[in-house]
Amino acid sequence: MIEPSVGIYIERDSSRCIQDMPGPHVHPCHELYFLRSGARRYLIGPRLYDVAPGDVVLIPRTELHRTIALDQQGYERQVVYFYEEALPGLWASIGPEVLYRLLQQGCLRLPREWLQEVRLLLEEMEREQAVRDAYTQAVLGNLLGRVLLLLLRHGIPLGQAPDEKVRGIQAAIAHIHHHYAADLTLAEAARIACMEETYFSKRFKAEIGFGFQEYLIQTRIAAAEKLLQFSTVSISQVAAQCGFSSSNYFGDVFRRVTGCAPSAYRRTKTIHQSE
Repeated sequence: MIEPSVGIYIERDSSRCIQDMPGPHVHPCHELYFLRSGARRYLIGPRLYDVAPGDVVLIPRTELHRTIALDQQGYERQVVYFYEEALPGLWASIGPEVLYRLLQQGCLRLPREWLQEVRLLLEEMEREQAVRDAYTQAVLGNLLGRVLLLLLRHGIPLGQAPDEKVRGIQAAIAHIHHHYAADLTLAEAARIACMEETYFSKRFKAEIGFGFQEYLIQTRIAAAEKLLQFSTVSISQVAAQCGFSSSNYFGDVFRRVTGCAPSAYRRTKTIHQSE
């Protein structure tokens, strides 16, 4: 993952076999995901999207997300990680509110003529990144700004995964996302999805790649990361606001998921923000 001092970084990845992201996670920067081939399901917060070649997925920083395979084929994708501070020209011209609204669109599809333009711009970003001189980040910012403006002008927001079988799961995910601080149970989530409990548990894991309890914990930890990074409330308050029964239990789970203690996470993120 890139540091704020880098600003913009693009990578390309591919696989010839079925491959799922190991687990849900968050980034401190924004992410633009461009699927070149294959079929993927993308979970972004409480929303599920079925992504096809040429689709663009936008993930705001600190938003819990995961991608899984939808078919038996491989895939190829490009991902741009970026901080808004690396786009001062775009920020000044359209304003932060417009940029944030774009980042909340989830998944966008472009008409064919503009899709080819985005492909070329992303390939030019890859070539520019290989230059690595004093001007690279400025050029990358200009190219990424053009991509984002094309998405603003011509991007068509896609609805969430349309499969009838997925709608109940989507309803349960949305309920968890908005009520993670409460004492949620599998039985309650199954009721929201209008499914029998055992069937719901199996469907939930089949559709998003991990179980109900894991998703609930990951959602709570993602919320805790935001509070630790962007607020000054105490760690015990963070635990309570994110649905953990005690600060000790919260600390144990946070260390298991993130690899560090909540206090260390807060110190690290505060240092990075001040640099």
